Amino acid sequence: MRRHLIGFACFVAAVGLSGCAPLQPMEAASQDGPKISDLEIVGPRVAAGCPITLRLHLRPFPGEVDQALVGWVRLARRSQVSQYVTLTIRREDSALILAPLTLERGGAYAYQVQVSDRQGRWSNVLRGRLAVDGAPDGDAQCS
Repeated sequence: MRRHLIGFACFVAAVGLSGCAPLQPMEAASQDGPKISDLEIVGPRVAAGCPITLRLHLRPFPGEVDQALVGWVRLARRSQVSQYVTLTIRREDSALILAPLTLERGGAYAYQVQVSDRQGRWSNVLRGRLAVDGAPDGDAQCS
């Protein structure tokens, strides 16, 4: 029971800390670059050490989007270091599915996503908050 209360407290803290996450600035959005919206997490479980897949909507765009930049920070008083990774993208109709991302520790996170096309034009930035459960116990699976 205590573990669930801690997870709930982390989620409440993540929602309440919307303006104070020390995320590094992303690339400036290009006027004629891709436009993204509707950022969501895909999958049955968000736990430390388990892959997280992000999906977002790409508005009609003539170019070919080829990469995503994802930044995140764990919202903990002792550990607020921003990290970034470039992920590959798979396109399904108007949705973009990003290669899986794995967060190693449980807790509340702030994250942001931006995509670019082959000409180097960057999209707008989408931001979100995420509560990550602790690592799966013993035999527990990520899925």
